[in-house]
Amino acid sequence: MHRILAAYYFVTCDSEDNGTWKGRSGSAFRGLIFHLFYGNCFQELADYLCCLQFLETAFSVEASDLLLEYYSLLFEERRTGSSEALRKIDFPLLSSFYDFVARNLHIFQIYPDLVMQQALNEPSDSLVKLNLQKKDLYKSPVVECLSVYDNDPRIATLRGFFKNITSASCQKVSSRAFLGSEDGYLKVLDFPSKKIVRSVKSHSSAITFICSAGKDRICTASTDTTLSIWSTVDYSRISVLKGHKHIVSCCCADASSTILLSSGWDNSVRLWSLRDGSSISVIDFRCPVNCIDHHPTKQQVACGLWSGNVEIWDTVSLEKQLTLSSSCSSVKSIVYTLDGLNLITSYMNSDVTIWSSEQGLKMSCLKGHVLPVKSISYSPEGDKIISGSDDCTLKVWPAESGLSVRTFSECKFFPISVLEIITPNHLAVGYQNSDIWVMDMDTGFVTTKMSLEADLVSCFSRFDPLTYASKNTEENWVDLSVVFGTKSGKIMVGNLRTSEITTVGTINARITAIIHNVRVIVCGSSEGDIGLFSYPEMNSKIVTGAHGGSVTALNLFARDENVWVITAGSDKVIKLWEIDYEELVMKEEFFSKHYDYVTCCSSYPDCVNLETYLTGSHDNNIISQNKFSDKTVYEGLKTSVVNIASTDKYVLGCGSDGSVAMWSEEGTLLSYISGVEQSSVVLSFRVDKDISGEFDITLAFVDRDGSVKIRKPNQRSFSYSLEGHNRGITSCCTSQNGEILSCSLDGTVNLWKIPEQMEDSHPEHLASITDICLSVTQNEVISSDAYGNVVIWKLTLSADVPLMYAGKKTYTGGFVKALSLLQDKKLVCAVTQAADGGDKHFIDVLYFDCSASDNNSIYNFQVKNSHYLDSEVLCLDASLKTETVVVGLKSGNFVIITSDIKKTFNISDDWVLGVKLSSHSVDSAEFIFTSLLNGTVKRIETEEALKNVNTIRASMEEIQCPDLGNIPVFISAFCCASFDIVYCGDSQGWLRRYSSAPISKKIHGDSITGIAVCGRYVFTCSLDKTLKGWNSALNQVCLFHSSVPITSLVGCEMVLTSSVSTYILVIGTSSGAIQLLKFHDKQST
Repeated sequence: MHRILAAYYFVTCDSEDNGTWKGRSGSAFRGLIFHLFYGNCFQELADYLCCLQFLETAFSVEASDLLLEYYSLLFEERRTGSSEALRKIDFPLLSSFYDFVARNLHIFQIYPDLVMQQALNEPSDSLVKLNLQKKDLYKSPVVECLSVYDNDPRIATLRGFFKNITSASCQKVSSRAFLGSEDGYLKVLDFPSKKIVRSVKSHSSAITFICSAGKDRICTASTDTTLSIWSTVDYSRISVLKGHKHIVSCCCADASSTILLSSGWDNSVRLWSLRDGSSISVIDFRCPVNCIDHHPTKQQVACGLWSGNVEIWDTVSLEKQLTLSSSCSSVKSIVYTLDGLNLITSYMNSDVTIWSSEQGLKMSCLKGHVLPVKSISYSPEGDKIISGSDDCTLKVWPAESGLSVRTFSECKFFPISVLEIITPNHLAVGYQNSDIWVMDMDTGFVTTKMSLEADLVSCFSRFDPLTYASKNTEENWVDLSVVFGTKSGKIMVGNLRTSEITTVGTINARITAIIHNVRVIVCGSSEGDIGLFSYPEMNSKIVTGAHGGSVTALNLFARDENVWVITAGSDKVIKLWEIDYEELVMKEEFFSKHYDYVTCCSSYPDCVNLETYLTGSHDNNIISQNKFSDKTVYEGLKTSVVNIASTDKYVLGCGSDGSVAMWSEEGTLLSYISGVEQSSVVLSFRVDKDISGEFDITLAFVDRDGSVKIRKPNQRSFSYSLEGHNRGITSCCTSQNGEILSCSLDGTVNLWKIPEQMEDSHPEHLASITDICLSVTQNEVISSDAYGNVVIWKLTLSADVPLMYAGKKTYTGGFVKALSLLQDKKLVCAVTQAADGGDKHFIDVLYFDCSASDNNSIYNFQVKNSHYLDSEVLCLDASLKTETVVVGLKSGNFVIITSDIKKTFNISDDWVLGVKLSSHSVDSAEFIFTSLLNGTVKRIETEEALKNVNTIRASMEEIQCPDLGNIPVFISAFCCASFDIVYCGDSQGWLRRYSSAPISKKIHGDSITGIAVCGRYVFTCSLDKTLKGWNSALNQVCLFHSSVPITSLVGCEMVLTSSVSTYILVIGTSSGAIQLLKFHDKQST
């Protein structure tokens, strides 16, 4: 009977009997699958489940709800049965299709037309892709992803849950995990079989947390205000704990498993006896408690609060031990490390922070997520940290402190005498054989090699950008030079392009300290002399015997619009000098309050009027002192202080062992990062500030093997970004064998397996992509991110890796807002960068080429000139024809920059969200198009705007727009298709065409982030993770689904054959990934 019914349903599903599966009855497809299996027609069922046309139709008629179950049933029949039909099934192919459907089920249920396309975008060794290419089944048009990752660490996806899984916990000595769902059910997952083996009703509403409660017991917490203790032997309920008056947010047991602790939104943490379930005591708070974790050995509990603070309490005396204060928002998750020395917390603002649980000091911050981090877990070995976020990703971080940026192995063949980080991107190395190398820390290559004659470098100079800060491009010699002093007393400048060395002046003693800005070089000698040299004018002034011993430290600072120098010597005297018309005039002097020599010094930036200065010494301390008030001592470093930095709230010091400490203004130690292992006495620190005002620290040191290593002591980079969920992650945990389990609001549970040896590789972008552009030759892709990185990629469609990393420029402490190509190999970028006086906003004109590199595949960026602006840049565009740059500002102004004019126009009180330069043709006039916050689009001819030099208010023509109705408009993407057609996308997912025939259409489920007009198509991307293609009537022609939100888009048209137009699209995502897509238009001629 089953076979008869299967034949009946087959006729309905594929009436033409040619494998096209044109039937539109969902019940017929479900009936066909059911009766094929129970009629023992296993080979036919396997053939259909490995047929992409069948799967596409099944998804389109909503008959896919049990597909994965039938795959599993066939595998089970293979294990238990011996039918002859089973032997004819290609089980490797069936398994490949099962994995394919499981990974993409959430996409196919929404977009069934993507079955063929997703098969085409499978890894190269996928049997699904090979089967598709072999039969040439894919339809036109499709979007093919060329940058496909062949390694998918996901080993299983579990679906079919009635309600979302909200919590998960893995047993330490078992192969099972426990899942808690929104409907209050407790489910038991068996890892080997990847199946739910038990489900029991635990609570009347959602389970918020699951923890171990001793041997063979677990505890569940719920929004129904109760906790339940369960036996893991027979899964019976042992007891119910009642006492909370609001949601129970978290629970944990102490190290001895005799006391259970629970936190709730009733502003309390309760302690319970695990022997009889009785309430022991209550700790009250002033706000809800989101999460708790008990110390692995001590009687302490860490409580994460709604206010953003973490409080550590003694569970015996019920006294508060520590408060970890943070400026971040609500604490979402908290966990102790396995040894209990550190505490990891995650916050609503996406930060993940590591604290010292003993001193309450902030150790480092894990940056990589873009939305709140809801769950943190540790691997069983303690070598990995796993975080799950609302951005749909899991990040796997190394547990070891510090971010390894670069290793220069070629340095190990020569003994190194001195090194210095001279710019945020360059490291200068002086060798004992008189050679000087300048290394690019972004690319890892040597940019310049120089050599001295019968002399050695004694110290390199650091450039001081704060004094005599100039916007004159003629003074950019500092970008192309390395300044250093020698043991014979010479002050020299080396040209990074030509490798030529110029002697600026001489002091008859070894140079011990040196610093420079765009106009002067100041140095000190071992005989106590101080020299002032102007460059490139080559004037000099030497003060002989300025100190009674060697000059040990000096620095520049600004006061009353003049440049001052602070110097310290081995005579323990600190002197202040004013530079007055290339003269050094001593104004003040006072004795150091250190017990040893001063090694570094600086002015306290917000205390200039009080004449306060910071000094570091060989006595391991930093002192803020002046001649009027008592000193403040900053203690905590264990070795000599080699660098000092400060803000209006914090003081930071770096030790000679590579350690870093930070204090409050009052001298309270806030954080301490231990030094590097296998370090040498030869090291260099550079401290900058990022856009949020935090310190960005770079350490360069010589390792014991002689190589030079670059490290970010206060940062860590994730080793893996696991992308497979469609909505936010609610919980994650790790099993005893290293498998990662994650639960999501998309209704799925994923299992992941990470390689035992994580590669020492780091993504080039660690933050959301902000903009992308293509070079004129279409051989390079340039991308930027929210962490101040500009990365160039080589584009080679015929290569196995079509996008190859080829260079980087980093604006330390910056945020790159936008990019635009000015010429071939010439780029403009808009940057907001942190500075002591507040954020600075500027446009940089960059050249990129590979001629200055040892490796022809690596490009170097060089700043041609900079243009500073008085407001934050929101957008920019540049003209390849006239080399005109147009910049849109937050103030409502736009700026036009040409080779000889820089002019600012005011067009609105609203933000200028988009600017584009466009013209009818190559020979016609050029127009500036702008989009404003209120949704209006205007244009003006460029020459007309520049005609009247005195005009500051621009009168612009408004382009006809579609009826916006009552929908609030926030323009999030902007593109000019032609002189009279402009496309705008908004934050609600609407695409609007501004023209003589305006159109408005809802095309995405979230904000539109990019628009590209290529040939006769318009492509759009969105935070809803999709890229879509449209024809001139805004009818959809193609679709691509990303695993994470898409934040930027660029595209171009290529004709590969006479009959096929191909569109190359490059997208950037919120996780920092760059993907290369290819759209085939087989309809074109």
